[in-house]
Amino acid sequence: MIKTQLNGALCQPPVMSGRAADKPAQTSKSQLQQDILDRLSVTAISENHLIRRLARPVAECNAAITELELDQKLLRHAGGHVSLRP
Repeated sequence: MIKTQLNGALCQPPVMSGRAADKPAQTSKSQLQQDILDRLSVTAISENHLIRRLARPVAECNAAITELELDQKLLRHAGGHVSLRP
């Protein structure tokens, strides 16, 4: 463990473990899914265009899109297009 001295007192950095450490990732994941849903309508758009507009890593976007599809919140169309499920 790293210990530093600040004004004569020993300080230890906070330790994140267990579920508390997972919350930022879950919040980020749910925020990404909400961002995706906010950018979609019932009119299909290119998945590549959507990912460019999100400005997030492609792997994260693809995973979030797949999860939304499995949750039946969006549809994949021919030609790499996606839309909200009507």
